[in-house]
Amino acid sequence: HPDWAPEQTETPGVGDCYGIPGPSPILNAWLAKWDNEFHSWAERYPGDWDFGGESLDRLDDLVAAHATGPQDLDAPQNRFLIEGAVWYLGEAQRRGGRPSRWVYRDWRDMPTDSDLAHFELQSSDNAAVSLPYIILSSAAEDQDRKSRRKFDRWRS
Repeated sequence: HPDWAPEQTETPGVGDCYGIPGPSPILNAWLAKWDNEFHSWAERYPGDWDFGGESLDRLDDLVAAHATGPQDLDAPQNRFLIEGAVWYLGEAQRRGGRPSRWVYRDWRDMPTDSDLAHFELQSSDNAAVSLPYIILSSAAEDQDRKSRRKFDRWRS
C-alpha cells in the first residue's frame, strides 16, 4: 500500500542494557527489614557508618575479618554480618552515586546459592547494575578490598 509507513512506538526495556524487573514483595520486605535492622548491625559492628567511601574500607576490613573465602560469606554464623554488609554497600552506592534503585532478580543460573545475590542496584537509566553480594564474595575470594573501588566507579 503506497500510503503506509511504519510507525515507531515505545517499547519499555528494549534498547536498555538491563531489563526493568517488576515489583517484588521479597525486595520490599528485605529493604524494610534492613531499614529497621541497620541500627542493631551498626551497634554490633561499631564504626562511623556514614555511607561514604572511607566507611567502605572499614566494611571490607570487617568482612575480611570474618570471611577468609567466599564459603564463609554463606556460613550461618556470618549471616547477620554479611546480609547487613550487602545492604550497606548497596545503600552507599545508591545514596552516593548515580541515580539508582534496588531491584530483585530471581537469577536461576547465578554462580552462588546465596539468596543475597538476587538483591542488586540498578541505575535509573538502566545502563548499569551493581551486585553487592558478588562484590563482597569476589573480594573474599581474592583477599582484596573492592567495595571502595566499586563505589568510586559507580559514582563516575
